[in-house]
Amino acid sequence: MGSTNGWRMAGMEVPIFSTDSIKWHQVSVPFNSNSTTTTPPNPIAKDFASFCNVGDHPTYFIWKTCKIQSNMLEILELSSYKEIPRIGIRIIFPDALFPFAFICKDEAKFSSGNQFVLYALTISGVAYLIRLRNIYDYSLFPANDILEYNTQIEPHHGAITAVAARAGCLVVGRIDGSISCFQLGILDPIAPGFVSELRDDAGFGRLWGIVSSRTVAAVQDLVISELSNKKHLFVLHSDGSFRVWDLVSHSKILSQTVAISTLPGTFVRLWVGEANLDTDTGIIPLAMLHEQNLVGGS
Repeated sequence: MGSTNGWRMAGMEVPIFSTDSIKWHQVSVPFNSNSTTTTPPNPIAKDFASFCNVGDHPTYFIWKTCKIQSNMLEILELSSYKEIPRIGIRIIFPDALFPFAFICKDEAKFSSGNQFVLYALTISGVAYLIRLRNIYDYSLFPANDILEYNTQIEPHHGAITAVAARAGCLVVGRIDGSISCFQLGILDPIAPGFVSELRDDAGFGRLWGIVSSRTVAAVQDLVISELSNKKHLFVLHSDGSFRVWDLVSHSKILSQTVAISTLPGTFVRLWVGEANLDTDTGIIPLAMLHEQNLVGGS
């Protein structure tokens, strides 16, 4: 075959089976009145599906949210060294879910075996970390397998518009442009440093408590990517503002505006490709989806 011009095959689509043939095991998350808030009007629950891959010889977790039953998350596990699964998991939450999930290996000191953790978020802002172990043995998650935290405790926080996660870190972006990082699964919620705000009003003005008059557009998408063993947060705002943050120092390392003056609408999605740090180019491929591309017309 000829040259692929630097692109590599990431995967291919093959038919497996109908989901009607899967036996679903249903597990419920206990209701906690201390963390549950009122779901805002016009919830953004929708039919949405994606996947997470875990390990060097990856196990793939395909997950799905449903608009009709917005508090349910479906998970199916696929692996190259196992037979095609005939059983999946349906997790029922107390509230409608944000169309998001993240699954990674459970690296807690007390964990053993092939155990995983799930990050999920309700539209009302309650974040969950759930340890997925022996879930086929019960219909209700044990309390000690669940960590939950209300990310919308502060009254000034706007509605959540985007969310991303990596092991030990959950990041939410809001309609007011604010971004919060939560060390969920790493620190106790009352410990210093559990919550960090990524703010533009740094420096002298912030030192004296002066709120910046500069408005920041709503956060549209968040992507966490690891470069040179450091976690970076890529943020896309609805007006085309694009920022990159260091998640360790919480410092902003890039700010750029992508303008398409000839096209009305907003940017809606962001993808971050793999950086080839073995070369001198230092190029990180990015893709941004503008809502104009979702409708017909020239």
